[in-house]
Amino acid sequence: MLNKKAFTLTELLIALAIIGAIAALTVPSLFSNVNNKLLTTQLKNMAGTIQQLANDQMVMHRTKYLENTDFSEPTTLLTDKNFSIVKTCDDDYAESDCWGLGWDTDSQKVVNVYKAIDKLKTDSNDSSKKIRNKLEAFNILEVMGSPTIKLKNGAMLTYHTVENEVTSADNTKVVGYFFFDVNGNDKPNTVGRDLFGFYITNKGTLVGPSDLASTRTPKEGEENAEYDPNEAGSNFKIDKCKTGAEGSEGWCYEAVVDNGWEMPY
Repeated sequence: MLNKKAFTLTELLIALAIIGAIAALTVPSLFSNVNNKLLTTQLKNMAGTIQQLANDQMVMHRTKYLENTDFSEPTTLLTDKNFSIVKTCDDDYAESDCWGLGWDTDSQKVVNVYKAIDKLKTDSNDSSKKIRNKLEAFNILEVMGSPTIKLKNGAMLTYHTVENEVTSADNTKVVGYFFFDVNGNDKPNTVGRDLFGFYITNKGTLVGPSDLASTRTPKEGEENAEYDPNEAGSNFKIDKCKTGAEGSEGWCYEAVVDNGWEMPY
């Protein structure tokens, strides 16, 4: 008679417990990586959409410069003529009607605001810091002063013109700035994950803050510029992105592009 051996119930339970522990450690990271890749693809698509629109506008208006096109006026640019829009929120109510931001008087907290990557972990046990950091993110939108549009693909964006700014990218001036969430009100609502921004030059080139002359020139009374390509370390843009401070969404865009359209953080 053959001597058959099998696992005991205890051995099976131990094996299942080990598999469960490994899954608990790896599955969240796997889902996070997949989600980040999806968000990056949406970011790349948004950049491609704006780039194509800029090219089309210059052809349509028979000009070499975007200042002679719809890009000169946000209310003209952000229309059904140029985008597939499902909802438009005017600048006075864009924060609440489109971005879903507001102040809860009962809890004294900002409702549904964007988080910073750096602050997702460090402030998890400090409610006072949470409120302050969310207020910083909320205030980013208050300076835009332009309509916000929600697109059929789920993205949400606003745009405003920029004056007196020059870029080193193509030696021309900047005409405007796009501020957008690649998946609208859906989570993660985090700067550098689904919230990004970039400038567009008069010749239709998409650039980040490191290309601006004002970023590379020391401000009055200061010895060093905000960004010096010869001095900044390899993680400079990533570190700026992760702060979640005003303008960090532009550094996030640059960090992703520089890393071959992958999130390096």
